Amino acid sequence: MLDAPDNLAVSPQGSILLCEDGGGDQYMRGVTLDGEIFDFALNLQNGYEWAGATFAEADPAWNDVKIRGNHPPLGSRWDRVTLFVNRQGETSGPNPPVPGDEGLTFAIWGPWKNGAL
Repeated sequence: MLDAPDNLAVSPQGSILLCEDGGGDQYMRGVTLDGEIFDFALNLQNGYEWAGATFAEADPAWNDVKIRGNHPPLGSRWDRVTLFVNRQGETSGPNPPVPGDEGLTFAIWGPWKNGAL
């Protein structure tokens, strides 16, 4: 069902986000607490993989972002959680890479509280 997942992140509610590194389409897939697998994102731009996903909570007291550790579920604070994930890029060839082949970091906001992650 999965195509060589090699990166994972545990969401604040305990579900898992997997970054695939297979030979076909490059997906991020979620795994619910019940073990159901679902598509979360597909790289439609090029064939590079997703990697390094992590969930972070914005802390207004720090006016910054801190990485979630082993803490209880966020409850009403879901609106302050951001998913950061990288899309890898070309690792050989011209520097800088051809536009569209560069690596990128994405910040993805919810709403999360009603979703599977």
